[in-house]
Amino acid sequence: MTSRRAARCLLLAISLAASVWTVAAQELRLPNAGGSVKFAVIGDSGSGDRAQFEVGTQMARFRRVFGFDRVIMLGDNIYGGQSARDLDRKFAQPYKALLDAGVQFYAALGNHDSQENRH
Repeated sequence: MTSRRAARCLLLAISLAASVWTVAAQELRLPNAGGSVKFAVIGDSGSGDRAQFEVGTQMARFRRVFGFDRVIMLGDNIYGGQSARDLDRKFAQPYKALLDAGVQFYAALGNHDSQENRH
């Protein structure tokens, strides 16, 4: 098999896996025992665009079924500007429903995050 053909096969396999995951992700089926620790994990959160708001909406929907009380942010939490206005548009607004519900966010800083955000 040529390297070009192998690359195409790999791309096709990744595309198929992603499409299966997307369909499966529509149904939330996780262990949901009372008293268990539940949390969500996100990374590369976005820049305040429509897709980020859609993720925030989905997270709030899933929380109604799977009552997580914290979100672990894996880094690259705020792309671009990092002023107070940017933080509102790129964090507080997309996750407003979760923040209003008292969900706590714990963020690791990534290479797109300002080191000043550690405070």
